[in-house]
Amino acid sequence: MQNKNNIINDCWNKIGVWRSDKNECPKLKDVIHCRNCDIYIESGLSFLNRDLPEDYCSNNTEIYKQEADEDTGEALSVIIFRSQQNWFALKTSLFIEINNDKIIHSIPHNKNTFITGLVNIRGELELCISLDALISNSSTQTDESTNKKKLIIIKLDSGKYALKLDEILGVYRINNNHIQDAASIITGDSNHLVASSFDHKDKHVGLIDHELLNIKLGTLRT
Repeated sequence: MQNKNNIINDCWNKIGVWRSDKNECPKLKDVIHCRNCDIYIESGLSFLNRDLPEDYCSNNTEIYKQEADEDTGEALSVIIFRSQQNWFALKTSLFIEINNDKIIHSIPHNKNTFITGLVNIRGELELCISLDALISNSSTQTDESTNKKKLIIIKLDSGKYALKLDEILGVYRINNNHIQDAASIITGDSNHLVASSFDHKDKHVGLIDHELLNIKLGTLRT
């Protein structure tokens, strides 16, 4: 039962089925369980129909207003990953799969530093790309791509590609209001494919422009 001060007399916890001592409510012999008791039912209805505290609406309005201020705008789903010491992101919709077991077939007489070989992607041989060289737009041949542990498969308008990288952080939704024009996040280079960036926890992440990436990778097929 509930009094005028909205205080519930929870007899079910004291002498009912949820009691902690041996004192038992005499009504239990007839109703078997407190949920069948009219006192329990009336107390529940009274609780649901109780008057709201005076500051309830104002407090909750302020809480929801703060959440709206923080999350205003649509969110972009991205996969965040690392190549060397830099963190990058691509739209989740571009990804086909993540695979660490693909065999990279070398291409005889390949002089293109962006291409590390060919990978079988669902029955078709596709280009495997050195993300380090591509992002930095470097023409210098390095051996770092051979030490990459992760392989991600993406699909662009120009075709499917495999990218080798060091670490995959995961899939995240980034508020569009938190995405800003990118300064140079590539150590020692003003990268040409990263047009915007955002902060995620303690990491500064460069968002790769998938349209520019498509154009760049498309030229490798010609």
